[in-house]
Amino acid sequence: MTAVGYGARAANGRRLTRESNSMRRIGLFAAVFAVALMGSMSFSAGANSWQGTWYYYNAEGAQIGKWTAGCGAADGRWGDTSGSNKHFTQGCAVES
Repeated sequence: MTAVGYGARAANGRRLTRESNSMRRIGLFAAVFAVALMGSMSFSAGANSWQGTWYYYNAEGAQIGKWTAGCGAADGRWGDTSGSNKHFTQGCAVES
């Protein structure tokens, strides 16, 4: 650009106007909105389709809780499922 402000010229020689700046903002907003929308849809699809079990352990390594989801009748929680010491197993296992 050769100058700052409206009426200045861009590197390609075109004049910068309020309209062109407004269109750029609208285009940028539309692109950001589209990316956010696609990200939220893929996140919700992934979050709603997981099947498996979180196993929760205490500091000594003993299992203290379990949370199963996406497995129909096997869904549910027992014990303490609030800790951060946990392991996820993908899929629905049949317990014997």
